[in-house]
Amino acid sequence: MDQGMLTGREFEMAASRDLDLQKNPQIASRQPAYFQQLKRELRSKVGDKMTSSKGVRIYTSLDPVSQDKLEKAIAKRIPQLEKTSGKGLEAAAVAVDRNTGEIRAMVGGKRTGYSGFNRALNASRPIGSLVKPAVYLTALEQPEAYDLASTLQDTPITLKGSKGNVWQPRNYDRKFRGDVPLYEALAKSLNVPTVRLGMALGIKNVSDTLVRLGVDANEIRPVPSMFLGSLSLTPYQVAQMFQTLSNSGRQAELSTLRSVVSVEGDVIYRSLPKAQQKVPQQAAWLTTFAMKKGVAEGTGRYLNSQFAWAALAGKRAPVMTLVIAGLWVSMGAK
Repeated sequence: MDQGMLTGREFEMAASRDLDLQKNPQIASRQPAYFQQLKRELRSKVGDKMTSSKGVRIYTSLDPVSQDKLEKAIAKRIPQLEKTSGKGLEAAAVAVDRNTGEIRAMVGGKRTGYSGFNRALNASRPIGSLVKPAVYLTALEQPEAYDLASTLQDTPITLKGSKGNVWQPRNYDRKFRGDVPLYEALAKSLNVPTVRLGMALGIKNVSDTLVRLGVDANEIRPVPSMFLGSLSLTPYQVAQMFQTLSNSGRQAELSTLRSVVSVEGDVIYRSLPKAQQKVPQQAAWLTTFAMKKGVAEGTGRYLNSQFAWAALAGKRAPVMTLVIAGLWVSMGAK
């Protein structure tokens, strides 16, 4: 009100509002997936330091509003998908602040209150087209050779393996478009131009990009099919990968734990914001721009019709989908 942002009436209304405290708060029991990750971080970052104290206060990055919306979205959408697919499905989701790496919400299965197997942390699935931004990022790191308007060939290609097996990648619609701009190949998730680009860049170079984005090198099988996502990752690992990309190439370790303070007021642990530049800022920005085109005119057009105001970037695959905004989500379904 002092700054002129509120009127006197608005001030009185806000100041007189009840705090809306829950009579029977049950956050810890309602978000088991999130708190499994929190326990993991407590063990690794605090360890035995808590046992020497009479008690502690633990501060986290959990956003109850985001958690509630994530749970409701899964509870609503999975039954709809099961009706059309004719089989049982599972789901997991991680919502992350792309700048800080703080985890705002996490769901480990379609039974959101179930504390069993946490699919967000432990269910590895082939990531499919979610790997494609890493291929294009590798190209855009070479501005003297590639930019968003560079021409890629969308024509038939045949690759032979060391054992004589033949692989002929095809696009989702079984069509070939001839020459296409680089940004369009990513926005429309075209398989053939992606494989051609990956082979031109080299399997090792794309693998190195994935590692810099946060993927464990042991998860990568260096074969041409990796360009279309044959490697398997968890939603948590995908979240880390795209946090780096969407934060202009600066990687911040995903985290739920902000601080641990003893009842006496001593700080036992405090998370200090840290981010390291892993890939060039310009290349990361251009790749994210192409992913925005994916929402505006590519495979994620539905999102644009629903959230045009949010300037979303996104990438979808048969098993996992991710959406990037200020707060973004990595989701997996089986």
